[in-house]
Amino acid sequence: MTQVGAPLAVRSRMIDGVYLLEFRLSHRHNDLYVKSEHCGMGLTADYLAAGTRAFSVSLEQGYEGDLENYGLDIVGTLPLEFVRAVTLFPLWIPGARINGSVDGKAFYFVNLRPGRYLFRVELSSDQYAEFPMDFTKAPWHGVVRVDVPLDKLHFN
Repeated sequence: MTQVGAPLAVRSRMIDGVYLLEFRLSHRHNDLYVKSEHCGMGLTADYLAAGTRAFSVSLEQGYEGDLENYGLDIVGTLPLEFVRAVTLFPLWIPGARINGSVDGKAFYFVNLRPGRYLFRVELSSDQYAEFPMDFTKAPWHGVVRVDVPLDKLHFN
């Protein structure tokens, strides 16, 4: 496993047929390439603060992708803990939804394209808040940080 520009010190072990890789990232935005003898996969790893973050990646046989094919990553913080889910709905694709990940008060969306989205914060299946987010002027590659203020969250 390597990070663009620098190798990582990686500890690995197999548990129930699954490799567990442990490493420390020094940057808040990392493009990684995981490779075994016959498989590989690229992924983007973003985080907001020091601590632990879990990622899972499925390796593809014969993968020959490059690390430059990633899009926009949106990361940020929420004013509440115990958020069940965060979702983006691309306004140009009816019915489409993109599930993000929540880690404490931090949220993450990776590999997006710039555009207009409806952002949903869910506390439960019937209690959520939604508001529009405009990333039409965001770069195609890179990270945009969005810290959501409490006054944006009007739960139904």
